[in-house]
Amino acid sequence: AISDFASKSRMDCMAFLDTGFTSSAADALDVRKTLPATRYASIFTQDFVVTDSYTGRDEKFTATYFLAQKIANNDELNGISMNFVGPRRGGISGFKAMSWNPTPVQKDSLYKAQVNYCETDASGTIFATQLTSQRQNSAMSNISMVRTIMRMQREAELIAASYRHEYGNSETFKQLQVNLGNALYKYVRSGAVKSLNVKVYASDYDL
Repeated sequence: AISDFASKSRMDCMAFLDTGFTSSAADALDVRKTLPATRYASIFTQDFVVTDSYTGRDEKFTATYFLAQKIANNDELNGISMNFVGPRRGGISGFKAMSWNPTPVQKDSLYKAQVNYCETDASGTIFATQLTSQRQNSAMSNISMVRTIMRMQREAELIAASYRHEYGNSETFKQLQVNLGNALYKYVRSGAVKSLNVKVYASDYDL
């Protein structure tokens, strides 16, 4: 239902799903079969034992427990177009145990099934992948890219909305095109996209 809300109703945000409490990669892959394939959703696996600071009890949380803070912090520090995984930005801590650590073969299977996983080695525990749940392999297979495109789309819509009730002529289109280009070019400077070509027009029906 959450995935449908993101992909069919909103279409401007992502759903972050998890595989629930699992005891192995095989469990996660079984759950994956029941979850959607779409660029508007991502699937994370594994769970962690965390001591609740209020009750003092050890509780189990899925990986999304850490994502809630990690993604927001990464957006603030590095920008929405920068991924939040890997040794440099994907580290997590503050837990007692992780449910299971994937083997190299299991990592390959999880990756091919678009299931994001964490891994632990001598240097610590990290989020290792940032895949959307779509089946085909493209730029939209990466969470950071999908979120960047959505943000660009939202910014463009807000700028365009300010031109409602303006004259539908070439001068208006030229002004809007310049404003859009100036506002969105920051994504080229940040390396999120290689190039940007803004074109403003109206169909005969719109006019």
